[in-house]
Amino acid sequence: MLQTNPEQVLKALVLLATDEQAALCKVRTNHRWFKIGGFGMMLDSFFLAFNPSFVIPCWIIALAAAFGGASMGLAVWFENSIVHWPILKEYLDLERLRGMDVTETKP
Repeated sequence: MLQTNPEQVLKALVLLATDEQAALCKVRTNHRWFKIGGFGMMLDSFFLAFNPSFVIPCWIIALAAAFGGASMGLAVWFENSIVHWPILKEYLDLERLRGMDVTETKP
């Protein structure tokens, strides 16, 4: 089961609260690269699967398609983070987050 590290979430929120434009730019860049890479891998795998002139084992094509799908899924996750940030921002105490030292989070 995937576990979330609360310290990493807090660091990300502090970064978003202190320098919102830089953090959103980083998320947008990740979104673009995962989207381009995933689309490219899926397109290549479909091209190789339906082109009889290439002799490539099926497991390589399936693996490329799986990585492409996972990359596209991450791109959707990053896009949802960008879209939902303005809504989430309304419910956060940004002044408290800006003044927080991330190194003080450990008990």
